[in-house]
Amino acid sequence: MKPFKRLSNRKGQAMVEFAMTTLFLLGFVLVLASAWRICMNWTSLQFAVNEASRFGILGKTDPNQPTREASIRQRIEDAATNLGVNTPITVTFYNIDGTPTAIAGNPANFVRVQAATEIMVDPLTGILLDMFGDYSNSNLRIVADTLVRNEPF
Repeated sequence: MKPFKRLSNRKGQAMVEFAMTTLFLLGFVLVLASAWRICMNWTSLQFAVNEASRFGILGKTDPNQPTREASIRQRIEDAATNLGVNTPITVTFYNIDGTPTAIAGNPANFVRVQAATEIMVDPLTGILLDMFGDYSNSNLRIVADTLVRNEPF
């Protein structure tokens, strides 16, 4: 009996293993790329909230906006123009005790500025997010906020 006869019947084994491994690795790379995009969108939104809040704590307003709150909202939307968002960005102001307020605080008061929006998520990442309960309607809600103290103005 020839010692290598058994191995000659396994010609396609390496090809099947390669195909199975490639599919797994390709799926992993796609999920990783989608997670990177989600993190970049959240970071961009957080940067926009921080920059707008820094502008707002000085009591300044844009010349084209009637109020300081409208100026903060506009600056967040302008800074977050590169986000792949499906819905408009909603900006909410909160007092130090956590209650929503219509104004961005008085001088020397603390105020929390929060911006929220939804981004599209590809189906593969959506399946993984669904395991954690964060996924619905192919959109993922991202929220960024910051707490600032208004300067005397």
